[in-house]
Amino acid sequence: MERSQGNRLGLWVSRTFWSTYHDSRAVQEARNGLLANLGPGSKGLNVGAGERRVHSALIAVDLARSPAIDCVADARRLPFRNLAFELILSQETLEHVADPFQAVREMGRVLKRNGSLYLQTPFVLGYHPNPEDYWRFSHAGVRSLIEQAGLHCERVEPTFGPGTGLHRILVEFTAGVAARVVGRAYLPVKGIAAIVLYPLKWLDGWLTKGDQRDRIAGGYFGIGKKQV
Repeated sequence: MERSQGNRLGLWVSRTFWSTYHDSRAVQEARNGLLANLGPGSKGLNVGAGERRVHSALIAVDLARSPAIDCVADARRLPFRNLAFELILSQETLEHVADPFQAVREMGRVLKRNGSLYLQTPFVLGYHPNPEDYWRFSHAGVRSLIEQAGLHCERVEPTFGPGTGLHRILVEFTAGVAARVVGRAYLPVKGIAAIVLYPLKWLDGWLTKGDQRDRIAGGYFGIGKKQV
C-alpha cells in the first residue's frame, strides 16, 4: 500500500511540476487548432502516443504496448499506406528514435496532400532513456527535420522557454548532487526540487518574447504542410 501511494505521489509530482510538455499554452493553442480542423470522418495519427489519448480521431502508435495504443510499430517503418492521414502528431518522441530523419520521412509519406504535421521535440532536457535517448533539437533542427521530409515548414516556436530550460537544469543538478551523497536520494530530491523551483517556469512567457529566447529553450514545436 505504501509503495502504491508513493508511486501515485511520484506520478502526480512528475505530471504537475516536471513533465508538463503537453500542457503549455503554446502547445495547446497550436495542437488543438490543428485538431479542430479535422472534419467529420477524418483520420489522423499520433506517433509515440504513450499512455495519453489526445483525440478520438487519432490512431495511437507506439513502440510499447499499452491500453491506450491502437498500433504497435516503429516510427521508422509505419505500417500504413501512402497519403492516409490528414494530420500527424508526434510529441516528445523523436529524441528516442535512432534515426529521427527517417521517422519524419515516414510521417511525410503517410500524410495526405495539404495535410499537416505537428512535431514537438525537447531542446534542454536531461538524459531520459525510454528505452534510449539519442537527440536534442534546436530551432533550426526542428525546421530541418520537417523540410528534409519534403514538407513546407510553416512555423517553429518554443514549446517552453528559458525558464523551463533553467528549471530542468537546476532540478537535475540538485538531484544529481544528492544522489552522490545518498544513492537512493535522486528521485525524492528531484521531486522536491521540481516543486520548489517550479516558479522559474513562470518566466517563460516573458522570456520567449526576447531576442535570446533560443539559448536554453525547453523545447520546440514545428508545423509542416504537405504541398505535393
